[in-house]
Amino acid sequence: MNTETEKSKKVISRWADSPLDFIREVIIEPYNKAKGEDIRVTRQQEEGIEAVRKVVRAKIKRSRGQSQTNEDRVLSNKIGVSIMSGKGTGKDALAAWLIVKAIVTGL
Repeated sequence: MNTETEKSKKVISRWADSPLDFIREVIIEPYNKAKGEDIRVTRQQEEGIEAVRKVVRAKIKRSRGQSQTNEDRVLSNKIGVSIMSGKGTGKDALAAWLIVKAIVTGL
């Protein structure tokens, strides 16, 4: 396998494990560069991204038969993540970012 393919696989694997990196590197930074803006992921969005990451990781561990912590067992039984907040806080953007990340990385 050539080194470019190996590099690409490593980057995609890193993005699969770190949705926040994916969102910043693939969505936010290129958007800001193209539009000359300074859009950033908010703290609340970061918390939502981390919550989804934990649930996905726990479900993957369970499906692969890997050992799970008590937290993993609880998380792997969740259907999803509930985010309660006011209007205009970036929930739709967060959902869109995570969908794009799932399509690109397969996770």
